[in-house]
Amino acid sequence: MNTERHSTRSRSSRLPEAQRRELEALRDYIRREYRTFVGYPCRGDLDYSELYDFFAYPVNNVGDPFAPSTYRLHTREIERKVLAWFAELNHIADGDYWGYVTNGGTEGNIYGLFLAREILPEGIVYYSEDTHYSVAKNLRVLRMKHIMIKSQPSGEIDYDDLRRSLEIHRDAPPIIFANIGTTMTEAVDDVQKIRAMLQEMAVPEHYIHCDAALSGMTLPFQEGAPVFDFRAGIDSISISGHKFIGSPIPCGIVLAKKRYVERIARSIEYVGTLDTTLTGSRNAVTPLFLWYAIHTRGAEGFRREVAECIEKADYAIGKLAEIGVEAWRNPFAITVVFPAPPPPVLEKWQIAVNRGRAHIITLQSITREQIDELAADIAAAMARAPEVRPERPAPPVRGEGVVPEAKLREIFIVTANRPGLVADISEVLAAHGINIESLDAEEVHGLATVVLTVDRYDEALKCLRNAGFDAVSEDALVVRIKDEPGSLARLSRRFKDAGINLRCLRILRRHEGLAWIALSTPRTAEAKALVEDCSV
Repeated sequence: MNTERHSTRSRSSRLPEAQRRELEALRDYIRREYRTFVGYPCRGDLDYSELYDFFAYPVNNVGDPFAPSTYRLHTREIERKVLAWFAELNHIADGDYWGYVTNGGTEGNIYGLFLAREILPEGIVYYSEDTHYSVAKNLRVLRMKHIMIKSQPSGEIDYDDLRRSLEIHRDAPPIIFANIGTTMTEAVDDVQKIRAMLQEMAVPEHYIHCDAALSGMTLPFQEGAPVFDFRAGIDSISISGHKFIGSPIPCGIVLAKKRYVERIARSIEYVGTLDTTLTGSRNAVTPLFLWYAIHTRGAEGFRREVAECIEKADYAIGKLAEIGVEAWRNPFAITVVFPAPPPPVLEKWQIAVNRGRAHIITLQSITREQIDELAADIAAAMARAPEVRPERPAPPVRGEGVVPEAKLREIFIVTANRPGLVADISEVLAAHGINIESLDAEEVHGLATVVLTVDRYDEALKCLRNAGFDAVSEDALVVRIKDEPGSLARLSRRFKDAGINLRCLRILRRHEGLAWIALSTPRTAEAKALVEDCSV
């Protein structure tokens, strides 16, 4: 890591002394935290110093990059060259595409969905449960009808579930939101398989948008990688610029078929250009970063970098295996997935964790020394773990309350008690080759509560749900309330008053005047405290 590049410039500061020290403290903080930045797909170790002079001017790419503007301090020509490079990379001919440099992947995705909505206003969006969290927000903003599809254990979309949903809603044109590299596992949805499915079902109209935030810059440079671009029949694509390419400012590109964009274009007299983008004023410096990276590294440079990242990913899998941690990656991915490490590791390292899984992304700026240090920290924390492992939570008692949050990757099942229940659960897991590590079962007011741990948590959770069991993941809270009018409203009001968003709420079971409810929030600890004092 080149630390000299990130040092303070040798020039006198115009800041007062107190603010100068504040700024220097911030620099020190960023440098320190950068050492452990391994779990998010943003490349560091950047050098765009040749472009610094452009920060002295109010450059602005307001409006359409392909149309002139009366605002002449811009970098439109550079932006068009960047778009042409990406168009060639994604196999769409000059004259057939339109696009612009965005503020990042989320803007590119919402633009693709916006086009789809304008073209197919009665359409339904289909996206997998492993899709980036921002897409659900995009769909709410655009007020688009949508259906979430199950994912496979790898993170790839479940094609059988997609087909069933398409068959049920044959009257509405499908809008497919395909993941070309999911957030947690970098899984790739097979666009060609999806398009073949639509053709087989004789679907007359459809739209396919691809979210290729990270993998849009890695798959094109690997032999045998799946085809996901315009050759596969897609309609739009979003790729991030600050991820694999690297940029100090978040950015990306969106490309779409030109004939679709022409349908939404509006002329704006004030700036003398077309209004075809989502934002008015647009960043005119980020196109320079992308242009600079493209011309200083080139396709062959990116190809070498991808190969090096793949080698580091395999190195990380090997180092984790040495300490007894089972890690894996999807084909063609640079994302290494492994069980969430103990809390001391997460306190030091910036690692993304979701549903009991963690990952690191072996981008160009990640070093083997960092991987070695991380593995050593995980090994040390695992060795200490038995001394601090929390006791198993006690079974819930009657009354409104929260089942204590699991610490052992537990699955919680609420179901009617009956002979053979444990046998049925065991057989479902055995059929999928999943080993039960522990199982507690108890009858509470005529209902069975089953808590179990397994060797393959995510897969077990999905196959139990598919078998009809109300299986709840450990990141959910389970509450029991009176089964009467107003109970759910009172519970929901608590969260509203506390300003805590409910991401998911599901009624698991109603029995003898009680209702069992699973809910999840982004603020689990606060949510637990909010309802633990409730009683029937």
